[in-house]
Amino acid sequence: MKLLFSLFILWLLPFFITSLFNHPALDDYWSANGIHLYSRMGAVEYFYHIVSGRYFSLFVMCFCNTLPEGKVWIFKIWPILVIVFLYFSIYFLHGSFISRRFLKADALLLSCLFVVCHISGMRSLFEGLYWMSSTVSYEVAIGLLAIGIGAVIRDLKRPDLKLRALAILASVLLPGTVEIIVPIYVLTLLLLLYVFRNYRIEKTTIICSLIILLILGFISVLNKGNLARLNVRSLSYDKPVWFGLWYTVRSVSYYTAVYLVNPLSVFMLLTIGFFILLKNKPSCLITKRTFWALMAYFGISAFAIYFPLHYLESSVPFPRVTTLFFFLFFNVILIFILGNTTVSLKLFKRIFVYFSYQNIRTVIVAGLILSAFTTKNFVLVCRDLFNGTASGYNNEMKDRYRLIVSSKSDTCYIPPHKYWPYFAQSSKDEKLEPHHFKHMDVYFNKTILFR
Repeated sequence: MKLLFSLFILWLLPFFITSLFNHPALDDYWSANGIHLYSRMGAVEYFYHIVSGRYFSLFVMCFCNTLPEGKVWIFKIWPILVIVFLYFSIYFLHGSFISRRFLKADALLLSCLFVVCHISGMRSLFEGLYWMSSTVSYEVAIGLLAIGIGAVIRDLKRPDLKLRALAILASVLLPGTVEIIVPIYVLTLLLLLYVFRNYRIEKTTIICSLIILLILGFISVLNKGNLARLNVRSLSYDKPVWFGLWYTVRSVSYYTAVYLVNPLSVFMLLTIGFFILLKNKPSCLITKRTFWALMAYFGISAFAIYFPLHYLESSVPFPRVTTLFFFLFFNVILIFILGNTTVSLKLFKRIFVYFSYQNIRTVIVAGLILSAFTTKNFVLVCRDLFNGTASGYNNEMKDRYRLIVSSKSDTCYIPPHKYWPYFAQSSKDEKLEPHHFKHMDVYFNKTILFR
């Protein structure tokens, strides 16, 4: 297991190295411009009233952004911080509901595997990991959701004041990250109330968390800036309800199938089943009724993720939205089911009945390694590192900054990128000059155009 854990750390290494070549883009400059005008706390208030009710994400972005000082170092370490934060938050979640028969090393390995699968499944590395303005909302929301659920489950098992405070804190911060995360967390808490309905345990933490989530969730969604943004987008995207419903069903079905046929996902599920067999018994038993409650929970939560997007904003889901679907699919549903039902135990016994322990272990380890190290995101990031595209892009960005700053004219002409790595935004954005440079123009107080 130590070897497998070391290999996963090695798998993450190219993403850590590539992070050092990252640069700010788009809304990162918008945030910096707001800080220049209103100070950091003033910028949080400004964006809260005109753009979004995501108060916690705005706070993190405005107080961590180093562009107002003319520095870009935070953007070079931010993807690393995101990966580390996701790892420890998912580890905290796993440790909350796995049986004591599982060793700490098992949970560490499982959490690392989930992070590897998470990054591998990102439709856009730019939106999912390298664009700070996106990750402060979506990836931070995933981490907070994992911490909140983990704290609630731990408190249900063994009441503790620190765990209750952590659960309440997560309930306060979550509505301020992404609006669509609130119904998912509410449904999760309701599901836990249903699962533990016959247990004589204190449920005050869940009830308090639900009240806080509902109040702050409504405040965030009905925020003036949030409503104004949705109204503007609805003017150019006016579709009937059935249209949003159809595209929601299509997206949920498509991404469920994508994750089920992904070789890395398959071997991850086999690994979980193998762990269960090693421990002989699941941690607790749930009835068929509870199983179908879990399925209903998955469907409603997936609907909460995609329907607002399809109905109010777009027929094509943003790549960053699918990261929330990934977390829901693997962490909240599959692990919960596989770790707590006799059905999964019987299923994996049938799968592994014709293999010896050593053969099972060999097949799973070999499959995990092969599928992980051949994923698209990993291969293309390694390609950009080894062929010099990532470092070339970094040097071109430095030259671009020097050219803009040294230009004495109100209009600055810059050359387009020769190097464009996979982790950066789509090259198509470079053709949309007003969209690409509108916040940079304000930041540098110049009109920036291509040469």
